[in-house]
Amino acid sequence: MFHLTNWELFTDDSLENTTDVVTCYLKVCFDICFPTETIFVSFDRLTSTQLKRLRRMKERMYKEKNSNEGRKLNGLMNLEIRRLNYMFTEKLLSCKNSPSMWKLFKELTGDRQFRSDNQLNVCDLNKSFVCQSSNVMLPLSTGLNNSCVPTFTETDVRGCLLSLNLSRCLGPDGIPNILPKTCADVLCHLFTTIFNKSFSSNLIPKMWREMKILPVPKKASGDKNVKFRPITITSPFLKTMEKLLILPIQPAIKDHIEPYQFAYRHKKSTLNAVNVLHHYIVFNLEKGKKYVRCAFLDYTSAFDSIPRQRLLNKLISVNTDSWITNWLCSISLWKGTVHCVWRKVFRVSTVS
Repeated sequence: MFHLTNWELFTDDSLENTTDVVTCYLKVCFDICFPTETIFVSFDRLTSTQLKRLRRMKERMYKEKNSNEGRKLNGLMNLEIRRLNYMFTEKLLSCKNSPSMWKLFKELTGDRQFRSDNQLNVCDLNKSFVCQSSNVMLPLSTGLNNSCVPTFTETDVRGCLLSLNLSRCLGPDGIPNILPKTCADVLCHLFTTIFNKSFSSNLIPKMWREMKILPVPKKASGDKNVKFRPITITSPFLKTMEKLLILPIQPAIKDHIEPYQFAYRHKKSTLNAVNVLHHYIVFNLEKGKKYVRCAFLDYTSAFDSIPRQRLLNKLISVNTDSWITNWLCSISLWKGTVHCVWRKVFRVSTVS
């Protein structure tokens, strides 16, 4: 379908119009080629201690490649399931009123009412997730390197589209990562023009600005809002632009990165930090020292508490191009962030 599309019809002088039309067209094509249908799965909620024991024994037999015993256990499981179904039917027929009957149906289908946390204030949660730095506004450093905007090639865009992770959740625009990744050869020419126009004008398309922030529970903390970790889900095309932005940033900051920084570096991980620490401990013990003291420190909400202006000034100090800083400044002016709290969606405006 995309091979037969005349993409010149979608080009427009306005970046917003071009992005809106292209995104909507891709979503319509995906819905036509991959129609979605709601399937109600009947879960086996009738269980017993005997049935659980038979299932564990069956799994163990299959791991041991004992097919004969596995088939016997499968027959015993079917008999136990029939017995449970018969007991449930008898219990259902013995109901004398409708409330007791619907109670049994809810137990079978797992239909339970959603219980919300009364102590949780949605406004407080939104303020906790949104970076509030209005009281620590720092002026951007002067002396920007006013270099021309680099023109990303189709090869760069194609490589970033192919690097999208297919296991990521669906973004707010309704386009899954499998669409741009599978059709990267066809879409790379069009999106190369859109991305270069966005970087040159320091504007982010409105349709790609919105994001989903899912509060994922984490370990208990003193602050009731800190017990949730915000997981941001954005458009796959915005992720591609971020991947493109890394290409000119990496050479600029390569000489300014600490040698013992392993996080957020290519082919580096916490395993490298563990190996360095282990080598340092063994090296000191071999020199005759009796013990080594180690202190593990962690900053609470490091990325949320640091003002964005301070990070931008740090980029300017390492002589990065001005278009990079200006484009990152436009990110801090986003509006309409979507906060998803369990089954409810709240729209708030980010505080820059």
